[in-house]
Amino acid sequence: MAVGAQAAPVDKGSNQHRQEMLWGYGLTSIWLIGFLVFSAAPIIIALFISFTDWNPIRDGAFWNARGNGVSNYKIFLADHRYWHAVWNTIYYSVGSVGLVNVVSIPVAVLLNQKLRGINIYRTIAYLPAIMPAVATVLIFRMMFQPSSGFISWILTRLHIQCDPSQLTCNPYDWLSNPRLTMPAVILVSTWALGQTMLIYLAGLQGISGSYYEAAAIDGANTWEQFRNITLPLLTPAIFFNVVIGLIGAFQEFTKFIIWSGGAGGFSGGPSDSLLTLFTYSYEKGFEDNLMGLATAMAFGLFVLIGIFTVINFVGQRRWVFYQEER
Repeated sequence: MAVGAQAAPVDKGSNQHRQEMLWGYGLTSIWLIGFLVFSAAPIIIALFISFTDWNPIRDGAFWNARGNGVSNYKIFLADHRYWHAVWNTIYYSVGSVGLVNVVSIPVAVLLNQKLRGINIYRTIAYLPAIMPAVATVLIFRMMFQPSSGFISWILTRLHIQCDPSQLTCNPYDWLSNPRLTMPAVILVSTWALGQTMLIYLAGLQGISGSYYEAAAIDGANTWEQFRNITLPLLTPAIFFNVVIGLIGAFQEFTKFIIWSGGAGGFSGGPSDSLLTLFTYSYEKGFEDNLMGLATAMAFGLFVLIGIFTVINFVGQRRWVFYQEER
């Protein structure tokens, strides 16, 4: 075939076209079957359960449950603990995602330098992200012990929580004080920032060096280059990390269960300070055996995640900037 010549179109009624169609349907059917079995079907079943009073102990299989209309939705919408859980969920999600992103950007900038052994430093920075969440929270829980923990020792030495020379000292109780439990869990979330940092590192390496060369010629210093070049061109990565981070944070479960003690049933922590929509749904479903109500609450969480995701996608038009294609 001559260079630049176009291939002859395939007749839609030919055997070759039918064979290509069969291959296409065959390959996509693998994903389609997986989606129907593991995603669509569970969502439909969950939606059905949310309109029933299913109690696994009493009814056995979910198809034996009795329908109760929208009663489950009316119950949790009138529940003050539910709205307290909504506030806690938003508080944790916005706080943890915001703090993780604020810390990850300078860490990524540092790890983007051309230094000897930089790959080792990058590996060390990423390692906490692959540590088991249970082990991480247990270790930090010991570090935050009011009297014997490492964090309390540091704060005491810095004269932040009490003077070491005093005979009596009341250190911060990160485990039982309702005002401190959620901030403590948010602080623990910054430990596993490796995934977020990795996205920023990739974003930094995708910024063309010509921007910095032009800025240096114009006399811009390091801070001005970061503020006017690096940060604006990192906004696509920031947008991605914020959206994905919020979706994950809204569904956080392990940290709250372990931080509250994790024994004898979850009660929401001191004064329900660790009660989130996910943990409240767990409590209703697996401790009170009200699966219908728990499933309805899960759909409430789905709506909340959807609202924040839509807000992010609508708002990104004003603050996300992309490099021009060259």
